[in-house]
Amino acid sequence: MGRILYGVMGDRGGHLSRAIAVAHELPGHEILFVGGGRIGEVERHGFSFQRTPMIGTEMTGGRIDLAATITGAIRELWRYRQTIEHLKGLIDEYDPDLIVTDFEFFLPRAARALGRPAISLDRHHAITHCQYDRPPGHFGTRALSLGILHSMQMAADRYMVVSFAPMEPRDPIAAEVYPPVIRRDLSGFSPAEDEHAVVYLYGVTIERIREVFGGRERRFVVYGQGREGEEGNLVFRRHSTDGFLADLASAAYVVSHGGHNLISEALHFRKPLLAFPLGFEYEQYFNAWQLQQTGYGALGEARQARAALDRFEVDLEGLRQRLAGYRPWSERTVADRFDELVRVGL
Repeated sequence: MGRILYGVMGDRGGHLSRAIAVAHELPGHEILFVGGGRIGEVERHGFSFQRTPMIGTEMTGGRIDLAATITGAIRELWRYRQTIEHLKGLIDEYDPDLIVTDFEFFLPRAARALGRPAISLDRHHAITHCQYDRPPGHFGTRALSLGILHSMQMAADRYMVVSFAPMEPRDPIAAEVYPPVIRRDLSGFSPAEDEHAVVYLYGVTIERIREVFGGRERRFVVYGQGREGEEGNLVFRRHSTDGFLADLASAAYVVSHGGHNLISEALHFRKPLLAFPLGFEYEQYFNAWQLQQTGYGALGEARQARAALDRFEVDLEGLRQRLAGYRPWSERTVADRFDELVRVGL
């Protein structure tokens, strides 16, 4: 049995969901989480945590709010030394066998200050550490994303990238690539096919939801609006894990922004996905483009969302046929690798 100190940026669900899923696959080890935002949710899963300052991402109107994000980062960096000293003390006291960060800023820097190695596990470093054909356009958002990654998220000693499609690392010594981490909640649901589609969009106005999805024959189950009720063919639901997964497992298809976790879960249930990436979220654009390249989904332009949805409906049967043969591209998991590293070291 080993000890794992696990830093998570908890401002949104993707990082936290992945970290909890990995932890569930490591029952023989003691895991202590550190981070901010929604980090306290790990307690419901039987894990301990310490709340620490967080540099997160602020959203306004479906786009990254750069001004608010920068302001928040400056506020937390103002007490950088205090936070690092606290985490250094925690590392000395806890004496972990493995230190992991999922987009958490401070922990790998505290580890480096003590001469302790740290691993980064996330999706974003597919952009910096893997070989790929560059998607067309979005040069500004790509440059911005690379700039943020290089300045804020390059303090680890090794990078583990999750990917729903196989990718090759540029430097196998510095980076490794693994299939998606699928949370164990999904095992309680079997894929079926109903006529409804699941829509999970946040930062999008209710008026825009009605404009794009309303008045159609298909029923759309809409999450991310924080409301319950029905309006014609639209069914609004507040988030609950079991409710969402039941709707996802039985959906005809999924519409979302292009987050890697939801794409991976949709593929797990063999569901085509139409992605409308958030503004300034290059990683979501890259995910959606890669999904389209595999033939398992489509990349849509948010300003022409209704037309994109019409095209997606026309292509739906072909996407389903291709997805019938989907399988994870490797049986070796992140948890397997973590277990190995606890035993033999980095």
